[in-house]
Amino acid sequence: MAVAVPTTMHLVSQVVLRRFCDQTGNLTAYRVDSGRSKRVGPAGVGYVDDLDPVNPFAFEQRWKAVEDRLPEALVAVEEGSIFDSTSLVDLLRDCLAMHWARSHNLVAMYESVLPRILWDQEEQMLCDPMVDHIFRSQHQGLWPAGPEGRALGARRVRERVVEMFHASGFLPQRMLANFDEARARVAGVPLQIVLAGPGEFLIGDSPAQSLNKDRAGVGPLGGVPWGDATTVTMPLGRRHAIALGRQSEYVCLDQRQVDIVNRFQLSAARCQVAWHPDASVRGFVEAYFVGQDGATVMNP
Repeated sequence: MAVAVPTTMHLVSQVVLRRFCDQTGNLTAYRVDSGRSKRVGPAGVGYVDDLDPVNPFAFEQRWKAVEDRLPEALVAVEEGSIFDSTSLVDLLRDCLAMHWARSHNLVAMYESVLPRILWDQEEQMLCDPMVDHIFRSQHQGLWPAGPEGRALGARRVRERVVEMFHASGFLPQRMLANFDEARARVAGVPLQIVLAGPGEFLIGDSPAQSLNKDRAGVGPLGGVPWGDATTVTMPLGRRHAIALGRQSEYVCLDQRQVDIVNRFQLSAARCQVAWHPDASVRGFVEAYFVGQDGATVMNP
């Protein structure tokens, strides 16, 4: 029997998302674009439909080694025994690296920057005689008729480049390469377990954030690349998060600090944020995304 090719690629681990679910197996998912929320299972959050890796089975298998053991590490986090196991601490580092590597921020950069570059190239090609030769090779020796013909040739070159990028699996391959790089960067770095204190964490669809104490932005789109970060952090559940730190320890945050961490998640969210249905964070989220007139404030 033929095995179905996976088409929906999850960028946020469902293992982590289950830590935000109630007894019915659902969490509350909020759409950034519409301001609407609904209860869904973890499969309904943090995914993309058009990633198109060249080998989707190999792409999914790369993350499986982390996700299969992640429940064991999350139990140890809750029990306070995580630092008794070097292998489980390493696993949490891999979890952090994995979510940074396959972030929605990377998808956003790809979708934003590549079209802009190609449009600029198309404009330049309108003045490049080489486009005439490309047009001729594609149209059985015919030369383009004036500026309109050259514009057609330039547009077809751009479209062909886009097709080649998608066919090559450029973005999934970049994610895999980023994972290798991120794993090397976190190897041996002390890991903090962050407790929410009196509050609760929520989670966005780009949960692993590189932060700098002297810069306000978050993630690659916010101007804090990994090399400039003073920490990299992500939520693990409604009460726990992890962060790179100076020493391995449990750290408890007060409500103000929890709010700061949650704002980082909201700021980096591409499409969705989610929280445990019992958490009292809806007003906090809506105050961030919705303006005074009730209109949804779109992330830049």
